[in-house]
Amino acid sequence: MNKVFNEAVKEFTIQEDFAELFAQVITDTYKSQNTTQVISRSELLKEINDLNSRIAKARELLLNGDIDDADYKTIKSENEYKINVLEAKLAEAAATKSKADNIGPILRRAIRKLTQLD
Repeated sequence: MNKVFNEAVKEFTIQEDFAELFAQVITDTYKSQNTTQVISRSELLKEINDLNSRIAKARELLLNGDIDDADYKTIKSENEYKINVLEAKLAEAAATKSKADNIGPILRRAIRKLTQLD
């Protein structure tokens, strides 16, 4: 039984010759995903700025008498809700990024374990 188990484990063991390639593929994939998160973050910030601009424009319309209080409150509450949702997404993305920034040591340790698995 032990011999069969050891043979099965050997199938999942990474050969030393391929360890560096394996690590490079994982690193490249991670960087690709991280770049997408950075783009997404900038898009979220742009949307938040646009919504803040809408609130400012509505305030101007209110001060000029072009809209009434009820309309302004509706515009403001809708946009503030959207801003809160986007800020929550932004905070979530920042938390994910900070956790994933430490991939180097974790990856080296995991590769070392996988090369010595059997």
